[in-house]
Amino acid sequence: MGFLSYLLGTGSGSSRRDSSSYQSITRGDVYSTAKIPSLSAEKAKIVGDAISSNVLSNGTISLKTISSILYKLSGEHTISEIDRKYIYINFEKYFASKNK
Repeated sequence: MGFLSYLLGTGSGSSRRDSSSYQSITRGDVYSTAKIPSLSAEKAKIVGDAISSNVLSNGTISLKTISSILYKLSGEHTISEIDRKYIYINFEKYFASKNK
């Protein structure tokens, strides 16, 4: 049950970063981080394009912005709810590894 609550973001022990702080990311890293095995190359590009278009001119984006984009794509049925969760987790891991 622990993994499921982590995946769904419902666990009380889930460590959440300040999702509204802006962090650096390259456009290339946006596309590579948005790729997950369950997405086709076409859908991964759509996700990467949507996120990349919201990277600010100084090369930063917030997890809150990424989450909003992923919710929109999920609501439009471009990606599944599970894909949304996994992509978001990838971005959390990406930013966590850069802040070590």
